[in-house]
Amino acid sequence: MYNEAALTATAHDGLCTPQKRSEQGEWLATDGSVRSYQLPANVQITQVWIDGKGGLNTGTATIDFHPQGWLPATTFHLQQGEKQLSLHLLPFTGTAEVEEGFHDFE
Repeated sequence: MYNEAALTATAHDGLCTPQKRSEQGEWLATDGSVRSYQLPANVQITQVWIDGKGGLNTGTATIDFHPQGWLPATTFHLQQGEKQLSLHLLPFTGTAEVEEGFHDFE
């Protein structure tokens, strides 16, 4: 999503719904095209933290991928049974840091 927004110079939005059992999300481009994804049934997004918006535990989280090649720092907290994983997207590179457990990236 990060690369596509930068290479096409179009804004994209990533949407997901924390705490929803059948986790499904969408990537939306400004041209109206939509790509959907679904996590395995036993994996749940417990929280999405977005710089400037804070932590979202319910509702729909929207991550803005800007055409200039950046996104707000974003962390997904995932859970599978008793296991937790934190996935942090870096704003200027679009790369990810991954930590076991519920980790706050600063």
